[in-house]
Amino acid sequence: MITVTGTRENYIAEMTADRGTLNATHCDIPVEQGGDNAYMRPGETLLSALGACMNITARKYLNRDGLDYESVTVKAEMARENGVTKIRTKLEIHGALSQADKDRIIAEVASCPVCEILSGPIELGKLD
Repeated sequence: MITVTGTRENYIAEMTADRGTLNATHCDIPVEQGGDNAYMRPGETLLSALGACMNITARKYLNRDGLDYESVTVKAEMARENGVTKIRTKLEIHGALSQADKDRIIAEVASCPVCEILSGPIELGKLD
């Protein structure tokens, strides 16, 4: 479970996981909305979760297949258009491997856990 705590301090929110071993991270909003713009915005945190999951999944597959790579980069952006949230990602694999291997890994990453969550039906409800 994730716990988010906020005080009266300009909308900064502290997020922690209940596993007890994680460092807290923070979110904020822009100055023009009353925040300090000191941390990522909540939507950017959502994109960070997606990017991290895609990045880790790609590296797991690269390691599984014994492919030589230097790094993996994921870029993500989100926009609202006509009431629809559109998320776009780009995964780049850097290193001396074939384009066919890169394309195969990129295709596999489309089913990472967070991709599956965000692309399927989502039901929001209250936690007891």
